[in-house]
Amino acid sequence: RTKGGVAVKFIPSETNTGFAGGNNICMREAMEEGFDFVYLLNPDTEVEPDFLERAVAAAETDPKIGAVQSLLVLGQERELVNSVGNAFHFLGFSYCVGYRDRVDSPGVTALKETVPDIASASGAGVLFRSEALRKIGLFDETLFAYHEDVELSLRFQITGWRVVLAPKSIVYHKYEFSRSIKKYYWMERNRWIVLFEYLRWPTLLLLSPMHLLMEAGMIFFAIRSGWWPEKLRVIRWFLSPRNLWGVWKTRRRIQGMRTISDRQLMHRASTMISYQEVDNTLLRRFGNPLMRWYWRGARALLRW
Repeated sequence: RTKGGVAVKFIPSETNTGFAGGNNICMREAMEEGFDFVYLLNPDTEVEPDFLERAVAAAETDPKIGAVQSLLVLGQERELVNSVGNAFHFLGFSYCVGYRDRVDSPGVTALKETVPDIASASGAGVLFRSEALRKIGLFDETLFAYHEDVELSLRFQITGWRVVLAPKSIVYHKYEFSRSIKKYYWMERNRWIVLFEYLRWPTLLLLSPMHLLMEAGMIFFAIRSGWWPEKLRVIRWFLSPRNLWGVWKTRRRIQGMRTISDRQLMHRASTMISYQEVDNTLLRRFGNPLMRWYWRGARALLRW
């Protein structure tokens, strides 16, 4: 039991299967035991006593809600937000929305009277409906770490389930933005996997000019920041026929599950990267305006 008296069951794993695989082991166990919901909670968190009841209450407002993210507050600065949901950028990037906004700001306060739909739910504190997981599956273990919560959020949405925020369910997350060079391999590889698996070919073609520009920028950034070896690892991974075949098989399965169009799926896609930890003058003055302009035109053409 925990110090608070909560019963705990430890499930050992002989291998490191990452965030995706580790959580899948626990979710399967909970579903086999017949629980209606499973809640994923990072070990670097603290919670309000009613956080779980609030999350379940939000889920019960609509039987088509498949995922409910709690309002994540910075554990070190509890007057500031960590995430009110994660963004999904039309080029595949993801970042915390509302990061470092004040918890008592008008925008955050207004959320507390609603159960708003969000683009992606953070895996740091999220409730999943077991019924939905049985139908669409668990985390994609190929992703290992990073973007696994984005991918599952998109899978919920592409199959007709809602992904929402429970603003009254409060989780304090001792969040620190990792600058480890190794993480760039997972982030870059996985955003491309998600894009290839979820977007239809006409959409990928429509966005390809912007992807090429961004790729040039990412290569420049990789060289300048010293993580170009990780970028080369990503390229090598996609040059493997075995890996490409795996992505292709997953793409066919996901496209066969979809119940909505790309236009609907991309309805909440972010048009800019608005995250303080990666802010720079080039992105703010050139990159974001260009991406907003491009997406405005692409969105008008996106009819499928």
